[in-house]
Amino acid sequence: PGVLDSPIALTTKCRRQVPTAARGESCDPPADPAAAHPPGGRHEVGKGRQEPQVSVHGRNFPGAGHLARWHRLDSLAPLDRCQEPACRRRVVALEEALPRPRLDRLPIAQGPGRVAKSVDHPGITDKTQAGGERGLLSVAFHPDPGNPRLFVNYTNREGDTVLERYDAIPGQNVADANSAFMILTVEQPFGNHNGGQLQFGPDGMLYVGMGDGGSGGDPQGHGQNLNTLLGAMLRLDVDGGAPYAIPSDNPYVDGGGRPEIWASGLRNPWRFSFDGENGDLYIADVGQNRLEEINVSSADEAAVNYGWNTMEGSECFGGGGCDPSGLTLPVLEYDHGQGCSVTGGYVYRGARMPDLAGHYFYGDYCEGW
Repeated sequence: PGVLDSPIALTTKCRRQVPTAARGESCDPPADPAAAHPPGGRHEVGKGRQEPQVSVHGRNFPGAGHLARWHRLDSLAPLDRCQEPACRRRVVALEEALPRPRLDRLPIAQGPGRVAKSVDHPGITDKTQAGGERGLLSVAFHPDPGNPRLFVNYTNREGDTVLERYDAIPGQNVADANSAFMILTVEQPFGNHNGGQLQFGPDGMLYVGMGDGGSGGDPQGHGQNLNTLLGAMLRLDVDGGAPYAIPSDNPYVDGGGRPEIWASGLRNPWRFSFDGENGDLYIADVGQNRLEEINVSSADEAAVNYGWNTMEGSECFGGGGCDPSGLTLPVLEYDHGQGCSVTGGYVYRGARMPDLAGHYFYGDYCEGW
C-alpha cells in the first residue's frame, strides 16, 4: 500500500543470468542451486567489474550499488544471510547444498569482497540431504543480544521439515552440536514447497513460513486446511515453554485450527520480512502457473487467509469460478511474462537514499532481476 514499485522497476547491472522457465510452468527456487551461479555469473566486488546501479522507474541512484552487491563467498550456492544481533558487523551466510549444507559466518567488517574462512555447522551437516528444494533453509538468531541461542530450519534425510535450537559457543564461530534441541517437525508429503524461512517478529515471536507440501496445485488441499501446519505462517513463543508455547493472541488458540497458525492460504512463501518502521509483514508467495504475488498485512492482523489454492493471486485457480469472500488478495502481482518465481526482500528504511525510503525491494529468480 503505497510502498511497492512495479515488478520491473528495480534493475541492476551485472545481474545474474539464469534460464527462464517456459511460460505456464511452475518455477520455484532452483532444483539445482548451482544453476543460479553460472561461471562468471556472480558479481565479485573488487574484481574490476562494473559497480551495480539501482534504477527505479528509470531513475538511477548513484552509489546505491551496495543494495545489489553480492559479497564473494567461498560457497557455490549462497541461499540466505542473516544478522547476528550481538554483533552487527557479522552476518551468517547459508549454503543449501554442494555438497554439504553449512552455516558460514561472514565478518563483513573485513571489507567488500573479503570473507572469513567457512565454518561447518557440526549439528546440521550429517542430518540433512540437500538437493532440489531441500536442505538447510534458514537460521534465525534470538533477538536478545544476550541470548546465545539460534534456530535452524532444514529438511532431514526423510525430507521432512525440522526446526531445531542450538546454543552458540562463546567466542567461537560455531554452534554447539551437543546443544541441539528439537522444537518442531512437520511431515512433508512431497519434495518441494518447503518454505523454510525463520524470522523473529517485532513482537519477539518466532515466525515460520511453511509451503503447501509440494507437488503442483496443492493436491492435498493444505492451503485451505487449518488443521495442518502446511501452507501457513506459524507463530511460536520459543521463550514461553519447551519446546515452545502458543502465544495467547494466536487466532486459533481456542479452536478452529492448529494453534500454531498465524495466517493461512500460502503456496510457497519464499522469503518474508517485517517493515522495520511499523512491523508490517511482507510475504512473497511463489505462484503456480500464472501469477507471482506479494502480500502485506499489519503486524497485529491475525487469521489472514491469502487464498491459495482457491485463488492464485487475484484469479480463481484452475480457470473456474470461486468464492473469494474472506480471502485477502495480494497488494501486487505479476504474470509469467515478466518472471516466474518471486523472491521476497525488504522495505528500505535506511538513511543513505531517502528517496527510496518505504520502497519494498524484491526479485525474480527466473528473470534475474
